[in-house]
This record gives sequence, C-alpha cells and structure tokens, in this order.
Amino acid sequence: MKKLLTNPFKYYLFAFLIMFLAIVLTVQAKETIYLSEIPDPQNKIAVVTNRSVLNLNNDSIIFESILDLEGHASYLTASYIDSEWHYARNNSIEELLNQEFKHKNWVIFVHGDGKDLKSAIKRAKEIEELHQVNVLVYAWPSRDPDLGAINNFKNSYANVEKATQHFSAFLSRIAEMRERKTSAFSAGN
Repeated sequence: MKKLLTNPFKYYLFAFLIMFLAIVLTVQAKETIYLSEIPDPQNKIAVVTNRSVLNLNNDSIIFESILDLEGHASYLTASYIDSEWHYARNNSIEELLNQEFKHKNWVIFVHGDGKDLKSAIKRAKEIEELHQVNVLVYAWPSRDPDLGAINNFKNSYANVEKATQHFSAFLSRIAEMRERKTSAFSAGN
C-alpha cells in the first residue's frame, strides 16, 4: 500500500476506481424506465410491478429494488420494435389491459429469482413470440445488485413472503375483470 501512495498517478487512479464502483453499485440498486409514446400498438407486453417507486416524472420512473410495502402497483405497457423498447405508464390495471393486444389468449408470467424489471420484460417477449399469447408480467423485486448470491436469495425470499398478499389481490382483481368480461378478457381467454 505504501508503494501505491508514493505514486500520485496510481493513487488517483485507485481513488477514481473506488468512487466509480461506489457510484455503479448505488445506481444499480435502482432501475430507470424512460417513458415515451408506444410506437407499435401490436407488439407490446403488459407489466404490473410491486417495486417501490423512488421517483416519478413525466418522462421516467425510477424503481427501487425493494417491495412497495403499502401494496401499491405500477402499470406499464412495454412496446418493442426490433431490439428497441418503449414504455408507457398506465393509471390502472383496467387501463393497461383494455388496450388492443396482438393475440386472443393471455398468460400471466411471474419471473424467477435474480431478475431485474427489464430482463423480466424481455423474457416475456420471448414467451409471447414462442407461444403466440399476450403476456402480463408480474414483476417483483427479486434482485438487489448490492447483495451477493446467497444474501440476494434470502432477500428475495423475504420479499416473496411480504408480497404474497399483494399478489393474491392482483390475481383477485384479474378474476374480477374476467367475470365482468372486460375487453381484455372476453370469453375463452
């Protein structure tokens, strides 16, 4: 360490690397979704997430990697053209699901452990293309980049236990919409 401190260039490089890592780790614990118009109304994924919202603007939403303990959900439409994604915010699950979607049938996709919001949405697109169904992603905070693999799994497990009521309420809401046969859930879907 003494040799490192005697060389000013190495000292500043070391200090810069430490600051850079601190910033990267802090930024990764949050995920920013930039909002825009949906360019292709057919190629889209419906998203419900119970992640805590750190900041909401007209042009972006910043989600934390933690559960919204009050049970609030955010509703997004994710649209894709080639590999470019666009996101729009919806005010309710009804607004989200009463849009026009490409396929007749629906599937609810709940991603596994260790996924961030964007990777869950990309996986939903793969499911949509493979099975020719509309996909409603239920995205929960399962990845905290500040934790190692074992502690992240423990954190995810705790989030699942806390979110069980939220997920149950979400499924009840979907069932109610199906019973009323809203446009998203016409007979047979």
